[in-house]
Amino acid sequence: MNLKYYFYKFKIIFTLILLCLFIPNLKINIILSETENHSDKFTSIIQNGPIFFCKNDSVYFEKIFDGQNKGYSFEIENIGDSSLKIIKVCPGDFNSWSEISDINFTKEILPHEKGYINVNFLWRTSFTEILKTFYMDVYTNDPSNSVFHLKISAKVVKEIYFYPCDYVYFKKQNGKINPINLILINASGIPINSLSITHHIDNLQVKYSKFSLKDLTEPELSNLLNVDRICYNTLNFDDLKKFGEYTLKFELNENNFCNNFKGKVEVLLDNPNYKKREIGISGNNLGDFIVNPTNFFMVLNNKNIKEPITKVIELKKHDGINFKIIDIYSTHEFFTFAWDKRKIKNRYEIIVSYIGGFGGFPIGKAKGLIYILTDSKKCPAIEIPAYIKNN
Repeated sequence: MNLKYYFYKFKIIFTLILLCLFIPNLKINIILSETENHSDKFTSIIQNGPIFFCKNDSVYFEKIFDGQNKGYSFEIENIGDSSLKIIKVCPGDFNSWSEISDINFTKEILPHEKGYINVNFLWRTSFTEILKTFYMDVYTNDPSNSVFHLKISAKVVKEIYFYPCDYVYFKKQNGKINPINLILINASGIPINSLSITHHIDNLQVKYSKFSLKDLTEPELSNLLNVDRICYNTLNFDDLKKFGEYTLKFELNENNFCNNFKGKVEVLLDNPNYKKREIGISGNNLGDFIVNPTNFFMVLNNKNIKEPITKVIELKKHDGINFKIIDIYSTHEFFTFAWDKRKIKNRYEIIVSYIGGFGGFPIGKAKGLIYILTDSKKCPAIEIPAYIKNN
């Protein structure tokens, strides 16, 4: 009995000794709040050996100018009793959407003193409103933990964008070309005082009109929030309060309107961070054809969908003359495309199906084109934009 008592007593003392030895170097990982507004930057402090990241430092970035360097400073406190040397700071698992362009830091931090790590991040322009997480590695002379990882989350937001989409599709039907209204929304906080447009489309004249920059009213902002956007996720209302807008009205010169065309329009701004924005533009002269719908947007709400997304396109001619469909194909990437047709008198019903890509439907949005090839001499190819959204 006495042996068991001394054994347990010895075990408790030995455990306490081990805790005393290792507690100063105990690593507590960063835990970020997963709430939508990210009001709490941390749900715990960041401690790694003698290095302590102050709680009020931000490791979550939300308003980032894409395509330009942004500098951030991380404050470090040496809570140990010996001098701390930072050997190097480098990206841990950065990928193609961002990179570190410049780093400088306090190389030696005295006991109970503070130092800094200053980092410049370069954000790519190909991502919009996407939350990403990466790690930054900090190497020190601490023998117990010479390298540790700082977890950083960032939300890349384009500050100047087009509503509802940076893609314009023109069509000619019943002998008319309908103009396109496009809103340029400025959320950068920097005024736009001048604007000009150039286009790069052969044999095509693009006309546009510019309205004065103005602040959006609350009802206008509410309308923007309630509309389902094709190309952008919905922003928070607070982010929209001080937006300004240009309304651009595009028209085509009918004399130069060709059967099918593609190109881009450059919008030149005096904003130092966004000197040029591009709009993709394409069109199709439907001639005698009537396509219903000419624009369609398919929504998929179930992530575990097993059935194809199916849409019916109706195609007919004004004059009622018979025609043949030669082929149909899609430019959507990562989606398996299939189609069928049934002829009803002088019109076709085309059943278009997207079966999914590798491993099923990818989460997010995809935009592409459907081409319908016919034996018509006036308009052999009909181009229809098709948007897919998988939530």
